[in-house]
Amino acid sequence: MEKLSKAKLDKRCSLERQLVAALRDKLDALANAQLKEDNPPGKNGNREANEYTKNQHKKTSRHSSEQIKKEIHLLLTACGVTAHIDNPQTPLTTREDKWMIHLDWDGQFRRPDDTDYSASYANARHTILEQQNLDDGSWEALYNFKDYDLDASPAWQKMSKFQSFASSKNKVRYQLAKMNIPPNVVASMNFFDFSEVMYL
Repeated sequence: MEKLSKAKLDKRCSLERQLVAALRDKLDALANAQLKEDNPPGKNGNREANEYTKNQHKKTSRHSSEQIKKEIHLLLTACGVTAHIDNPQTPLTTREDKWMIHLDWDGQFRRPDDTDYSASYANARHTILEQQNLDDGSWEALYNFKDYDLDASPAWQKMSKFQSFASSKNKVRYQLAKMNIPPNVVASMNFFDFSEVMYL
């Protein structure tokens, strides 16, 4: 390999940093396009605005997404990188998986849409909100954080493979206890349920 002078090496490092920055910007744009909801509410929609929905925009067009993919392909091809060919036996990435990866990547928690919660968590959440509204000042925690076995949930088992989620296990258990979510609900909680608990 040719030994580069300091000036040439600095120039090469600068070009590589620019390339990495360009690729990262385009991958972020593509990820954001894929994560935007498929059916945004109309002008007269009745969806309740919250932290998750208020900043959503119309889904990026298929044409724009394809253009971003072509630009990424050209950049990688110019660097001599060959495309990975997907194994047809590999299962498709679910919406939960995409959000899980995205959340682990940028660390920005969003409150999920009401339709994303599991039935058991949604029911428990609704009951607790009603109890809080009727509270006469005697509201108290009913459960201990030790009552919550997060590993009973297949969703948490998948989340715990990410160090960012696994390291917050006890915080999630404390928050569940604070919210008075019955421990038996945990086994059927999905990623979006845990996402709200972590958001709170």
